[in-house]
Amino acid sequence: MMSTYLGDDADTSEALEFLCIAEGGEVAHYEVLDAMVKDVKDTEFKNKITSILNES
Repeated sequence: MMSTYLGDDADTSEALEFLCIAEGGEVAHYEVLDAMVKDVKDTEFKNKITSILNES
């Protein structure tokens, strides 16, 4: 994905922009997972996911 986004002649500012976009996507995934796990009935599974999210 990085090579597609940056191409063959990326400069430093483009690389930084890509890293910010990638980091933002990761944060969004954590927020979605956090919202989804609130409705999970399996306590053991819910606790594991919550624990993983708290480590991040």
